[in-house]
Amino acid sequence: MKKIISVLLCLLMLCSVTAFAAETETVGGKITLTQFLGVSREQAKTVRLATDAAAAVGVDADAFYAISDHLTLTSAFEPKVMEDSGLYITIEKTDGTFAYAFIGREGGADVYSLAMNRLPYALYTADHLSLVGALTALADGKPQILVYSNFDVVIDGQKAAFHHEIFSDENGRMLVPAREICGYLNKRIYWFNSPARVAVSAVPADPDNTGGGGAGGDSICFTIGEKNYEINGRLHETDTAARLVDGSAYIPLRTLAEFLGYHVAFVPLCDL
Repeated sequence: MKKIISVLLCLLMLCSVTAFAAETETVGGKITLTQFLGVSREQAKTVRLATDAAAAVGVDADAFYAISDHLTLTSAFEPKVMEDSGLYITIEKTDGTFAYAFIGREGGADVYSLAMNRLPYALYTADHLSLVGALTALADGKPQILVYSNFDVVIDGQKAAFHHEIFSDENGRMLVPAREICGYLNKRIYWFNSPARVAVSAVPADPDNTGGGGAGGDSICFTIGEKNYEINGRLHETDTAARLVDGSAYIPLRTLAEFLGYHVAFVPLCDL
């Protein structure tokens, strides 16, 4: 009897899937996640994110829209059912109303509400799963660095303004001026000679030098011109080298950022 009931429930669900898919045929094309939500940065009062069954947490709106404005979605002509495992987005508008979206772990996007009594469907699919990962990292409270294809760098929703030009090396690795990036990340930086190398401490900067001058905590060290780096004295290999440019030390952004616990994502610019 239990098996018969289970089969009947599956048939009913299949019928509902078919009916819903027929009613929600999407128009071909691309939109951004911001357009999908229908709420601009100026219209958003609060942004809350939740992963799976975890409680929703409030996140910085600027940090969210720095991703959402560039996360493009491609419409699906035949929406497919998704598992309800993924990222839930809730935005409260300045007028007191709400907008909702759900993005599955494979990038499918759907609307949702607290009263929704159906399974989610992939009405759209995210073009860049790395940006879905960036939103998930934001929901998990992980600090974020976004690197845009025009070389803009956004740290926790705020654009960094470098005085020295940043660039990509022959391996496509972003190199940034060491002293400037450490200023933005509020970390201590040290320069050593023979051989020329730059070290960054994981502890906050100490502009008044009240900490006694020692690095303290974990540290990462880049030797100029060598394709390796050290973390607490332990050597690691990489495919790019720190270098001097017009007297300024440049170091690989991703290597430094991930050492400091940041989630790093590349953001392709879109003109939608």
